[in-house]
Amino acid sequence: MSVRMPELDAGILGRRDRIVAALRSIVPGEGVIAGEREMRPYETDGLTAYRQLPMVVVLPETTQQVAEVLRYCHDEGIKVVPRGAGTSLSGGALPLGDGVLLGMAKFNRIREIDFANRVAVVEPGVTNLAVTDAVAHAGFYYAPDPSSQIACTIGGVPASNLYGSSLNVVRSRATERIISPPRLNGLMASSSSRLPHSAPIPLGPQSLCDEIATKSASSACTSTRRCGAA
Repeated sequence: MSVRMPELDAGILGRRDRIVAALRSIVPGEGVIAGEREMRPYETDGLTAYRQLPMVVVLPETTQQVAEVLRYCHDEGIKVVPRGAGTSLSGGALPLGDGVLLGMAKFNRIREIDFANRVAVVEPGVTNLAVTDAVAHAGFYYAPDPSSQIACTIGGVPASNLYGSSLNVVRSRATERIISPPRLNGLMASSSSRLPHSAPIPLGPQSLCDEIATKSASSACTSTRRCGAA
């Protein structure tokens, strides 16, 4: 059975040029992609049976830009679909033809690692494998390890409820020092730009994390040295 994409909003599409111009005023330079050929890489995610060009792609670099883009889209009634690496096999990052595709790939820094509390504060564009690489020197690894871990990003982990082979092992036998999968701690902006919690922004399934410019991940890491409580 095929899935039909939502009907496009002709009113939104009629304002496309104005919307693109407004977004470019928020994210200058090459941060807004509006050409058909340039948007082709964003027309689908890992669920390649379904394809649709977004109305426009926005690639912010700061939390202030994220907040301003979301605020503008909320005020204008424009749908937003956040996107990480686009590896989802569930259609979580499929674009909308009358919506903004908000790419979070530039948020790729690991802010802090707290081994004692098994917590890593990372941005949503950090790849799963990068977390393991960052903690390996202390004998830890990040347990949600899907086959796409070299490319998939932390933002989509809780949104997609993914785990990988290591968590199957974690669930079946005692392991040492487990840091559980990422939990959402809200927008931890480096500036004063915070969206009001009451703002009902229409987002896609991946929005649980990819809209958040910085997140706290209680990393699922396992040490090989001694067993302890999870």
